[in-house]
Amino acid sequence: MAPIVATLLMHMPDEQAFWCLVVICQKYLICYYSPGLEGIKSDSKLFGRLLKLYFPQISKHLIKNGADDSLLYMLCEWFTCIYCRSLPWNIVLRILDMFFCEGVKVLFKVGLLY
Repeated sequence: MAPIVATLLMHMPDEQAFWCLVVICQKYLICYYSPGLEGIKSDSKLFGRLLKLYFPQISKHLIKNGADDSLLYMLCEWFTCIYCRSLPWNIVLRILDMFFCEGVKVLFKVGLLY
């Protein structure tokens, strides 16, 4: 959560950043930060199906090389931080704008295009 908090604190007062983080955790990234990571696990499976649907060759390559299980680790980095640690700053800010307007589906769209 630290990269998200840092980003929020750079753009709003402390109290607003806190409540914004509460909304992110309770409305958008439900169960992402729970001890069992249930939210990210289910979204990892969904992302794998989307990858198979839209990019079947990449999906086959990952499965062939035994890397399909690594989607969970990749998505933990991308989704739980909302790409704050993975992409250039100007792109991260645009993703956050889209995330607050459209919701979690933006994370999947960016992941498929990234």
